[in-house]
Amino acid sequence: MQTLYDALKEDNFTILAVHAGPPQGRVRPFLEK
Repeated sequence: MQTLYDALKEDNFTILAVHAGPPQGRVRPFLEK
């Protein structure tokens, strides 16, 4: 259960990092990798 929680926490952090980052200019190249 703890492993699942950690995995979800990491995914949420990544999603937040993308949304909190600068406008589309930098998000787009990041998503295309």
